[in-house]
Amino acid sequence: MKIFILEDDERRMRYFRERWIAHDITHADNVVDAKAQFAPPYDLVCLDHDLGGETYVPSEHENTGYQFARYLATFQPMSVVVHSWNNVGADRMVKALEGHHVVQWMPFGPTLLNAIAARENTSKQVNYASETC
Repeated sequence: MKIFILEDDERRMRYFRERWIAHDITHADNVVDAKAQFAPPYDLVCLDHDLGGETYVPSEHENTGYQFARYLATFQPMSVVVHSWNNVGADRMVKALEGHHVVQWMPFGPTLLNAIAARENTSKQVNYASETC
């Protein structure tokens, strides 16, 4: 599976890399690098909103997942998961991608982690209370 991930939190990236060790992952932690590295098609695109170690950043800032989502909307349809905890930013990202891509919002936590496990056909369910991210 070819996967693109926009994520600045190394703990989350460690989880993705460990989970998807056998897959082709392209990772960027900021919008400039994401645009430079993005080479579709991808089987899955995972996007965070708040980048640069900041939280609850307005979507208008240049280095946000929303700005990358606007860029992504110009490409052929792909499966996209917005995994940000920033509700406002995530909602704007989903709206920017709707009609262009198959998009879901699953904040990084038990829903996303269990969806990853289900996609891999495993029965492991995640107790998020024991997870750190």
